Amino acid sequence: MNVYRPTISAIQPRRVGLIVLLFFVLSSSCLLAKEMPFVQEVVEGGKLDLWRKEHRVEHSDLVVNTLLRSAEEALERGDSATAVLEAKKAITFSPKSPLPHYFLSDIAGFETQREMLQTLDEYAAALRLSFNHFWFLSTSIGIFGVGLFLAICASILTFLFYVFMLYVPQWIHYFQEHFTEQLYPITIGLIIALVPALLFFLLPPFWFLLISLFFFWFFYKPAEKKAAIGLMMGLVFSSLLLIPSFTLLTAQRSQLLNAMVKNQQGEFLWSAPSFSPAEVDWKASFLSAAYYANRKDFANAERFYDEALLKNPSSALILNNLGNIAFYRDDFKKAMDYYQKAIAAAPSDVAAHYNISQVHNERLAFKEGNEKYKETKQINPEKVKYYIQLVSEYPKYPVVEARFTTLDLWKEALHLIRESGSSDMDQIWQAWVGDFSALEFMSLAFFLSMGLVSVSIYFSQSISGSICSVCFKATCERCQKTFSNHTVCKECGADVKASIAKKSGTLPKRVYPLFFFPGGGQMVLQKPGLTFSLMIPFYFLFILILTGDRFLISAHGHLSIEKSVPFLIIALFLYGFSLFDLYWRRRRS
Repeated sequence: MNVYRPTISAIQPRRVGLIVLLFFVLSSSCLLAKEMPFVQEVVEGGKLDLWRKEHRVEHSDLVVNTLLRSAEEALERGDSATAVLEAKKAITFSPKSPLPHYFLSDIAGFETQREMLQTLDEYAAALRLSFNHFWFLSTSIGIFGVGLFLAICASILTFLFYVFMLYVPQWIHYFQEHFTEQLYPITIGLIIALVPALLFFLLPPFWFLLISLFFFWFFYKPAEKKAAIGLMMGLVFSSLLLIPSFTLLTAQRSQLLNAMVKNQQGEFLWSAPSFSPAEVDWKASFLSAAYYANRKDFANAERFYDEALLKNPSSALILNNLGNIAFYRDDFKKAMDYYQKAIAAAPSDVAAHYNISQVHNERLAFKEGNEKYKETKQINPEKVKYYIQLVSEYPKYPVVEARFTTLDLWKEALHLIRESGSSDMDQIWQAWVGDFSALEFMSLAFFLSMGLVSVSIYFSQSISGSICSVCFKATCERCQKTFSNHTVCKECGADVKASIAKKSGTLPKRVYPLFFFPGGGQMVLQKPGLTFSLMIPFYFLFILILTGDRFLISAHGHLSIEKSVPFLIIALFLYGFSLFDLYWRRRRS
């Protein structure tokens, strides 16, 4: 399966900001059209089970997608029975694929108790299988990483809206104190608005958000200062997740990793794997050999395995599979030699131990075969049980093919993450942060944050005044007057000390829009912990529902995050809990 991803070399993300770029940088990958007629012919001809056993196909996203496409067409015709039947065929063909279970959970419904239980059962099965399916898990991690990043950015923008609405009047008042004759309030407000606008266009988005968090530091209350520091740390952390998140989302661009995943899943290789020059190593030779061995072209398979062995002479994977080729050629002595070498290279290699027992059985030495089988079972009984199941399903393949493990796939993905600085990832990182490595970025973010805090603390000593809780005007020394031994606000005559102690009994109308966001009202009430416990998960789910489908790969084409009932239920719960908490606090006060 070849994968297409659009490049972004022509985009100038500094001009429009990274957030816009993130919504459109990935599109769904597509399947090769030339592969589909053959699969369609096998599916429609009723030869699927025979063909699966003949080629030892344990999994195939291509076949599953073909069957589910037929199921979707049946649903469009109103034939739900056929749709369920096609989905169950997909489960029979690829028992480890979560896709058919997601499909069945979507169409089961919630009208009766039985349907509800069926939906939950299918959804639970899909989730369980997703954790053991590399593309599902890696794509999910990538989507969640991007979603978390966008959720934290949205939370920061909400916080900035809050502090801007609350503290701009104090900024204006401060400038009026020092430039009474020169500047009018409207002029000061325009200047204050101009500074963030200039920072937005001159700085990468990360530095704009970081500096903006400290723009009102000297006016912040203690709870708001804690919130700003927490958001700054979340911004740094989520920014560092960008490269691994996008690398996992675009991992199918690596032909080597794609072929390794197919090999690990036992998926039939539709065409001979091809690799870029940078990817040609022993793994590439091993995968080419596995392809030809699957086609029973043992001459080419042995040639590629020998080529891989020259590059990696101590690989138990290669030695075991060379033993398999000798086994299928009835050269049992040579097969035994290769299996023994595989065990010498990796003593706990269950496949080689198991295959030796099969060689003994093939030679009619059943006693030795049984003893070796018992020895193998002691090493790893679960794997042996799985091997027996494979042999019963594919009797023409009595020996076990050694394949890449899930750990090998994650190691290759980690290698991609390390090497991702020369592609689209590099452009995204530079657009968001600038031309800094991750270490330079963290160091600069830390020292800049400490510098901004230090300057703000020093500068706050020259900031005069608090906000009157009655008229919401500043109450600095110039805004107070003494009357009968009481200090009162010049604007409304309220007692300054009582007013400050009272804090905010009434809220300014300009912060009312925040009450429409989960956590927004808690932010106004100075509850930062609860604020971001509600706001970040809500934005995260909202962003996934709106944009998650853009990040799905073609093999997941029958999923729909925007129609995911659990995500919607959790988002509504967060919204409802936020409103209930505000109502409860109002009743209690």
